[in-house]
Amino acid sequence: MSITSSVGSIFRKTIQSVRSFSKNKNANAPSQRTAVSNQAITAEFHLHDQPAQDPGYTKSFGTFGGVFTPSFLTIIGVIMYLRFSWVVGNAGLFQTLIIVALANAITFITALSVSSIASNERMETGGAYFMVSRVLGYQAGGGIGIPLYLSQALSIALYVIGFAESLTNMLPSFHPQLVSFITLGVLSVIALFGAKIMVRLQYVILAVILASFVSIALGFNPGIPVLTPEYQTGQNFWTVFAVFFPAVTGILAGVSMSGDLKNPAKSIPRGTLLAVAAGFLVYLLVPIMLAFSLDRGSLFSSSALVNASRWPMLVNLGVFGATLSSAIGSLLAAPRTLQALAIDRILPRFLGTGVGKTREPVAAMTLSLALGFGVLIIGDLNMVAEILTMFFLTTYGVLNLSAAMERLVDNPSYRPALRVPWYINFLGFLGCLGVMFLISPLSTIIAIGLVILIFLYLGKKDSGPLGQSGLWEGFWTALFFVVSRKIKKSRT
Repeated sequence: MSITSSVGSIFRKTIQSVRSFSKNKNANAPSQRTAVSNQAITAEFHLHDQPAQDPGYTKSFGTFGGVFTPSFLTIIGVIMYLRFSWVVGNAGLFQTLIIVALANAITFITALSVSSIASNERMETGGAYFMVSRVLGYQAGGGIGIPLYLSQALSIALYVIGFAESLTNMLPSFHPQLVSFITLGVLSVIALFGAKIMVRLQYVILAVILASFVSIALGFNPGIPVLTPEYQTGQNFWTVFAVFFPAVTGILAGVSMSGDLKNPAKSIPRGTLLAVAAGFLVYLLVPIMLAFSLDRGSLFSSSALVNASRWPMLVNLGVFGATLSSAIGSLLAAPRTLQALAIDRILPRFLGTGVGKTREPVAAMTLSLALGFGVLIIGDLNMVAEILTMFFLTTYGVLNLSAAMERLVDNPSYRPALRVPWYINFLGFLGCLGVMFLISPLSTIIAIGLVILIFLYLGKKDSGPLGQSGLWEGFWTALFFVVSRKIKKSRT
């Protein structure tokens, strides 16, 4: 209860800060970026083919449909339904709650960083990539944007395979790979109708998942609880943590819809923080129910949550909804990240084209689906799963670092509605980096190495259409002036 009340207190304060911001129109005014001797180097970049400059461009979504729903449904995904009982069986209730608290602490700090940057910047298509590129510059943005896109694109296939496995568990006569191809084909057809119909479909899935929560709650049958850890051979706290952590990496699903939001500066902070809070509450309550309702042996079954519920069919439908919603969230996010990379000329420009008033990224969607089908042919994502997790953690870490650098240099043009101390953002960065090494040092080195290679490659080109290098290049100069001012002030 103390963890819940503490997080609730922090969350209420952040929401109050965001609400106060929405009443002050000047707080979200675009920043003018200049290189001044005693100021940080930042910039408001004007892109080629910028959607916001097109008078026919329509932004369709608000906080609930555009941010909260895709984020929450990606957070409440296949791991909760099929792997959470395995986590409790290994770690016991006490250590499971520590795993949940640690994972959500990283997510919560990242959500604060995202909200802080979003409330200061004029958000357009690209989500997390747009944020990093506008704060740290063209090179850093490309270094993060490409791995982020690959993670989102390959995640489409990951969730589709999860859906196929859960369905074939009920209907063994069906072939998993065939189900995967048919499922992605159906989602492809839906995707052609645009984001609006996909978001509407997510409302139906949200209703199904909420119904499954009712079934899970009514199935609570207190017995002898599984409180202490008893790890299977080859497992320990950090390997179990690595299995669980992808469950909380859904916060960028809503952020990736930034170019389709009516008011990103308001919707991203509210929707993201609400999704994190709701997901945290679910992940606190479900392990308590599992630990008290089932014995340890039963917890290791992938159908444990289904068996412990009041109406198993509702939970099965929840599994289907969770996997499909996560696939839809990735199918919405990946093409928009790719579109933003192409608009900035990091990738071929034809991928940045949009169709219709909402500028649907049809070309980027086609490439994303092609990658998804390619992974389905391979059929086994175990070899790339850790790398995908590393890329997401890398993105989280750089988002936290971006917000920390802006606050640390006391940038006068960085005036977010939600102000977070720089050391909190930096703690989130260190947490992401530490968890990456604890999960897999080799995967961490590969992920960071790829980012550095992309960074160096873009550095050999030019400053890109952004026309500026962002805060990255001027950081040490800006920090020097900040320190100098503080030393001078302390002597007077």
